[in-house]
This record gives sequence, C-alpha cells and structure tokens, in this order.
Amino acid sequence: MIAALALSALLLPAAAGAQTPIPLELRFDGQPADIKAPPDFSCYDYTRNRWSGCRVERTRIPGTFTLQPLEAGKYRMHVSVDENPANPRRHPGDYEAQHLFEV
Repeated sequence: MIAALALSALLLPAAAGAQTPIPLELRFDGQPADIKAPPDFSCYDYTRNRWSGCRVERTRIPGTFTLQPLEAGKYRMHVSVDENPANPRRHPGDYEAQHLFEV
C-alpha cells in the first residue's frame, strides 16, 4: 500500500500584485514528513486547462517547502515521493498526495 501523504498549502493573503512564495508542508500521520528522497511536484491549472510549471524549493525545516508564485487561478498539486528505491515508484514505502487550492 502506498502511504498517503498529507499536503498542506498555507495560502497567505498578499497585497494586490505581490508575488509571494507559498509555504507548503508535507505531513504523515499528522507529523512533518522527514522524507529522504526528493519529492516530485506537478501542478494542473484548472483555470487555463493545462499543466503548469510548479517550482518548489525545500527549506531547512523537515517536510517544508516553498512554492514559487503562480498566476491567479485554481490548481491541483500532485506530490510523489519514491522513498523506497528498492521497488518501482508508487509501491509500498512510497508517498503520494494531491491537493486542490486557489491562488
């Protein structure tokens, strides 16, 4: 079974026209996920009906990242972590999550 990873996107209100990075947090069983493998992030832009570049950077705090500013719209973020390289991606020991959000 693939472990379900909770993805929290804290969308903070910003001044009009501001391009503020969006803090992200990956959690497992309610705790910050201390993953070793680099996660793959992808974003689907429902407003423009296309996949969008999803530039995400890891921070120094385990399980936390920042998403670089996106155009206003509705999105779905998919996160995949191949934490167990001994088996194929999306097999036991790996993590998957999706999160809908609006910018």
